[in-house]
Amino acid sequence: MKDFRILLKTVKPYAGLFTLAFVLMTLVGIFEAGRTALIKSIIDILSGSPPVAAGLSASLDVTRYLPAGVNHLSIIAALLVLFTLIRGTSEYFSNVLMWRVGVGGVVDLRQRLYDHFLQQSSEFFTEHPTNTLTTHIISDAEKVQVAVSTLLADLLREGFTFLALFALVFILNWRLTLAVLQIGPFIYC
Repeated sequence: MKDFRILLKTVKPYAGLFTLAFVLMTLVGIFEAGRTALIKSIIDILSGSPPVAAGLSASLDVTRYLPAGVNHLSIIAALLVLFTLIRGTSEYFSNVLMWRVGVGGVVDLRQRLYDHFLQQSSEFFTEHPTNTLTTHIISDAEKVQVAVSTLLADLLREGFTFLALFALVFILNWRLTLAVLQIGPFIYC
C-alpha cells in the first residue's frame, strides 16, 4: 500500500489528465454495456422473441425507443457502429492520456533521483558504483511508467466495464445474476 501512495504522489501533478482519462475509461465501460444491450436487441428481433412488457429490463429494449414502421435492425446496426466508434475512441484517448501521465511521472521521478544523487557525498559513490545507480534509475522509473500507463489503466478500464456489464445483466435478470454469484465461486475453484 505504501508503494501505491508513492505512485499516486508521482502522478499528482497530472491530476487533470488522469481525471480526463478516468472519465474516458468510464465511457468505455458504459458503451461496452450499451453494445451488449444492442446485440441483445438484435438477437431478440431475429429470434422473434416478444419484447418485455414491464419492469426495469423493458427499459433496455431499444425497439421501444424507435419509431414504429421503420426498419429497427438498420437503426440498431447503425447505433452499434456508433457505440463501437465511441468506445474505441474513448479507449484510445484514455490510453494516450494514461501514457502521458506515466511518462510525465517517470520524468519527474528521474529528475528527483538525479537531484538526490547530486547531493550525495563522494563516499556514497564509492560504496555504490555509478553503473548500478544508473541501472536503478532507468529500470525502476520504467517500472513506474508501466505501472501507471498500462497496469493502472487496464485495472480501471476493465473494472468499469465489469461494473457496467454487471449492472446490465442484473437489470435483465436479477434472480439469475444472484444465482450465478452464489454458484460461480464454487465452479471457479
